[in-house]
Amino acid sequence: MIGLSNPGFRMAPNPPSEAPPAALAAFLRGCERRGAVFAALQCGDAERGDVALAAALRAFRAHAAELPMAAWPARFWSLLVAAPPLRAESPVAHRAPAMQALAGIAAPDRAALLLRLAGGLQEDEAAGVLGLSTDDYRAALTRACPRDATGRPDAEAWRRLAEAVQVHLRDLPPERLARLARLREDALAGTRVPPAATAPSPRTAVPVSTPRRWPWVVLVLALMAAALAATWWPGAPWADLLQPAPTPVSETVTLTDPDILQEPLPPAEPPAARFDAEEAARTDRDAPMRMDPEAATLVPQADFLAWYIVQRAATAAAEVAPEPSPPPAQADEDAEAPTAQAVVVPDPPRPWEALTRQRADYAAWQALEEADRARLRAAARDLAMQPADAQQALRTRFGALDAMEHRGWRLGPVLGAVWPRLQPLFAYVPAREREPLLALLRQLDATALDDLAALAQRTPPQERDRFRHALIRVPAGQRTAWLHARRER
Repeated sequence: MIGLSNPGFRMAPNPPSEAPPAALAAFLRGCERRGAVFAALQCGDAERGDVALAAALRAFRAHAAELPMAAWPARFWSLLVAAPPLRAESPVAHRAPAMQALAGIAAPDRAALLLRLAGGLQEDEAAGVLGLSTDDYRAALTRACPRDATGRPDAEAWRRLAEAVQVHLRDLPPERLARLARLREDALAGTRVPPAATAPSPRTAVPVSTPRRWPWVVLVLALMAAALAATWWPGAPWADLLQPAPTPVSETVTLTDPDILQEPLPPAEPPAARFDAEEAARTDRDAPMRMDPEAATLVPQADFLAWYIVQRAATAAAEVAPEPSPPPAQADEDAEAPTAQAVVVPDPPRPWEALTRQRADYAAWQALEEADRARLRAAARDLAMQPADAQQALRTRFGALDAMEHRGWRLGPVLGAVWPRLQPLFAYVPAREREPLLALLRQLDATALDDLAALAQRTPPQERDRFRHALIRVPAGQRTAWLHARRER
């Protein structure tokens, strides 16, 4: 068996590349211990498992930059599970006595079990890694569950096996941890197994005899020249044969031939309508947006109005009169006039880009609660009463914000105010989780949102999916206390 310590399996570094990001190094550091234990228990051989782990680390490092961080755990475990050394039991498999039950489990079912016990994945996460539905994954767990003498699931044996795996995870020896650290550093450095070099086999030069073909070439060229010259010989008997035959008069046709009837084509008919205007309006996906009078006036500035509500609440109720500005200084006649700066006008959005933005704005508007929409309408009326220069100053301040903050203000004034702090946890979530999470956020009060924002800032990237899943499972009436308890840890 070839191992990492085998002299014939040395790792050769690739050409120097840029340093890996700190997030990638932290993620691999958090996965290497569980990945090593999973691989060793899956095939029964720690050395063979390290080969699979090293390959998975290198493959993940090559593709991590193309993925959002939320997808990193699933990709890493998918690569590790698919590693060829883990597809079958090692010929020299050896496990601790407390984990010998793993040897009698089929490899696919054993992988399903170890993703839970060693990998620490939830059911839906492990099912996604294996490409199974949740029901199929649970069936695999049922098949992998230890059985008693009567063939029924043995809960006590399951508990002992789970505890043995956790103890094994916790008590890895220092030399084992050092070896895993070397695997991680090699993967981050881009090392790989060099291809075997094959020496070119010497070849014996064989003389090749070349026949003399030039006399035949000269003969063919001479015959071709003679044939070409014969075509230009005046008075030759074959000259008449080369002249084109005249066309008979009876076969000529002119445009004035009385046997041909000429008349103009009729005008083109309009194309038949496939459906009427009523059917077109009924099947138009944007019909509700086009018929909504607020879609063209209020919806495009809903994010600005949400920001305006918060800014207005943060300022004093009474508007402070501006201090008189000092008189403008007299310009020095000898001073050089400032050079006019060129104004860069952004290109207008393309039609499809504008329509995409309109759809996104309208969808965000429809997702707001009616109370939030009422607040935005009132803010629009209040803003219209402000002086034009004050309105322009506010819009300029809002336009200077980051695009991430603009997207947050689409959620309304309450969530928009805390979105910069919530963004690390909720900016990139699967599509199926967006509506439940948005409904959950709207149910939280200000205290719970503050606790959640603090937790979002300190939750590492590899734990964000797990945190969101745990948050969704907490009953609505207990979420405030749960968030506060998590923050106080």
